[in-house]
Amino acid sequence: MMEFDTITFNDLMKSDLLCTKLVESICKSLSFKSNLKRIYEGSRILFETDDEKIVKVFSPEEKEFCVNEAKFLSLLQGRLSVETPGLIAEGVCQGYPFIVMQKLRGIPLKSIWNSLSVWAKKRILTQTADLLKELHALPLSLTQSTQAGWVSFIKSQTDNLNKNHMAFGLDRTWTDKFSDFIEKTEPVEYSSKAVVCHTEIMREHLFLEKGRAGYEITGLIDFEPSMTAIPEYDFCSVGLFISGGEKDLFQHFLNSYGYSGNSFSVMRMLLLHRYSNMKWFMSTIPETITIKSVEDLCSYWF
Repeated sequence: MMEFDTITFNDLMKSDLLCTKLVESICKSLSFKSNLKRIYEGSRILFETDDEKIVKVFSPEEKEFCVNEAKFLSLLQGRLSVETPGLIAEGVCQGYPFIVMQKLRGIPLKSIWNSLSVWAKKRILTQTADLLKELHALPLSLTQSTQAGWVSFIKSQTDNLNKNHMAFGLDRTWTDKFSDFIEKTEPVEYSSKAVVCHTEIMREHLFLEKGRAGYEITGLIDFEPSMTAIPEYDFCSVGLFISGGEKDLFQHFLNSYGYSGNSFSVMRMLLLHRYSNMKWFMSTIPETITIKSVEDLCSYWF
């Protein structure tokens, strides 16, 4: 029988049999007796149990993200107006870090977004803004993080801007444009106050239930990359992954938040984001939209 340490995590992800075997081992080690159903979302191994638990398994090289998510799940419990998954267990099984958390009620925004009216979308974006204001208002002391940690991180992202984007196969012409944009725009990352950020506000991560007035955000998931950052570091994912090029919707979100900055600051954070893959992001823009500059990208998304 193939051992887990003889294959890569990507190959493991492709095998339902081996993934199930690994998660069964985790459940057995915790004395959980549950039937398992695999969730085919994201870049981690995910399983749902029949008693409403979620098991999330990380690659051996990503233990720090596992630890980080466990930390945020613990500190956020009961601190927001929406649910976040309760942490049930964390550990390492056969070299693979894992967490076990509560399953949230509701459905992901991704499953209904395209069927919503503009009014309903704006309503959800207002709720998203309110949720981020709550998150950003939490004291940094909860995370044991500091403004200095953010400054150190973003300086490294700036120093490695070209390298990071060329690693995804982006043409040097574009990376040079990114560098020029960073050089000529305001370094808001140093002047803005660092706050507690989710960092990946996406349709997949917001859970909703239908109420009398329409859909309500009832839950937020996926805190593995959460960190101290500035608000714009959260805003860029909203513009990219929720409003997705509908500028009126994004501006409604910013107005609901009460943001008084400019779109260049948000674009700046997108370029410097830990998970910025501009080659992929730009490939999602319709061919009918002419994009020749970073300013064009900023105009499209933000």
